Amino acid sequence: MLSREDNERLVRVGQGTPMGELFRLYWIPFYLGKDLVADGQPKRVKLLGEDLVAFRDTENRVGLIANACAHRGAPMMFGRNEDCGIRCVYHGWKYDVSGTVTDMPAEPPTSRLKERVRIKAYPCRERNGVIWTYMGPDPENAPPLPGMEWNLVPSENVVVTVRVQECNWLQALEGEIDSAHASILHGRIDSKGAISDWIAARDLKPMFQCVRQDFGVSIAARRHLDNGMLYWRVNQFVLPFYSLVPPQSKFPDLSGHAWVPMDDEHTLCLMFSYHPTQALSDRTRTVFLEGHNGRESGHANGASVHE
Repeated sequence: MLSREDNERLVRVGQGTPMGELFRLYWIPFYLGKDLVADGQPKRVKLLGEDLVAFRDTENRVGLIANACAHRGAPMMFGRNEDCGIRCVYHGWKYDVSGTVTDMPAEPPTSRLKERVRIKAYPCRERNGVIWTYMGPDPENAPPLPGMEWNLVPSENVVVTVRVQECNWLQALEGEIDSAHASILHGRIDSKGAISDWIAARDLKPMFQCVRQDFGVSIAARRHLDNGMLYWRVNQFVLPFYSLVPPQSKFPDLSGHAWVPMDDEHTLCLMFSYHPTQALSDRTRTVFLEGHNGRESGHANGASVHE
């Protein structure tokens, strides 16, 4: 069991906390590109305790800036996204994707104030339909985007969905890598349903073995079957907040989650299912989406992404 002090250290993710500063050293996936329209309505985003706004400008560049205008603190989520920038609806200060002020309507033509004012902004990158941001201290020397296989395969090989869970990131991650609970929590007391047919349901007392890896931890659950054979199921924890689950023979695609901390009590769950070399069948896509919706109704608050 974790001590209270260790638990607090792991689940607090705001700026200046140990975990918050750690997460800022990694690229963070936080939005689906298809849901961010050029010159469309800015979208409110919460990451690592920060209230932010995402938008796609006229030239298809993605920006992620503070939700409070640098002038009088008016919410930028109500701003007008126009002509390669987002304009505050209070006094019209306009910012581009880098946080630079490009217009101050009430300032005289000779004013140089806009040269000295910026709004907090984080760099964004888009790859295969997923938008990532880097919130670290040195964005000019940010690491390359991580080579996560699910975000590198062709679009027909992957399905990605998002939801919000009302729990901290560690609670969400722990549920994913815990092989002991699935057959009980997600099964039925009348022993009917697909989950009751899982091999794991034959032994509800798995023995666990954990192995530290360069990428994180491998968590193996060993179960005894009726014929004397052993059934092993191995989940993976990949730093800083990813989990990978082993496939079933019926559905050989791979799947997992990015458990992105929004704040200390909410987690953005980015769920992916993919095959390294083959396009996913319509059946697999349907099962994946239905499974995602089922999890959402059981664990999430029903909010769409961050809105």
